Amino acid sequence: MRNPKIVRAARPAAREILIACGALALAAAALVSAARIDSAVRSQDIGPAAWPLALAAGMAVFALAMLARALATARGTPVDPPQAEPAEPAEGAQAAEEIAPGGVVKVVAALTAFVAYGAAWQVLDFRVCTPLLAAALAAIGGGRNRRSLLAFPIGVTALLWLLFGYLLEVPL
Repeated sequence: MRNPKIVRAARPAAREILIACGALALAAAALVSAARIDSAVRSQDIGPAAWPLALAAGMAVFALAMLARALATARGTPVDPPQAEPAEPAEGAQAAEEIAPGGVVKVVAALTAFVAYGAAWQVLDFRVCTPLLAAALAAIGGGRNRRSLLAFPIGVTALLWLLFGYLLEVPL
C-alpha cells in the first residue's frame, strides 16, 4: 500500500519537474548564448563571456538540483530528514499550493514596471528611472510607508550607481 503523503506529493512533484525542466532549458539557452559572445580583443584576460557563462552554469547547476529533488519526491524517496509526524495536516499546507489573491496581478505589474524601466532608461538617466522602478516594486510588494517608498529606492539607486558607475566604471 502506498503512503498517502507520497500520493499527495505526486501532483506537486510533477509541477516541480516541469519547472525544473524549464529552468534547465533556460540555462542551456543562456549557456549557448553566452558561448557565442566574441571578444573584440584577443588577450589572456578573462573576456566578456566569462560572467554570463558563470551565471548560466550556476543556473544549470541549480536547475539540475531542482530536478533531482523533484524526481526524488516523485519517486517517494525522502528528501528531507525524517521528522515527527503532526497529528493533522498543517493549517497552511493546502494554502501553499494555491495562488495567493492578487498574486498574478502583482507579477504582471512587476513585469510591466521592468518593461517601462527598460523603455525609460533609453531617454532618462539611470539615477532618475532606477528609483522610480524601485519605488514601484516596493509599492507592488506592499510597501506603504515613507521609508519603503522614498528611502529604499534612493538608497538602492545610490548603491548601484556607486558600485557600477563609480567603482566598476560601467557607463550608466
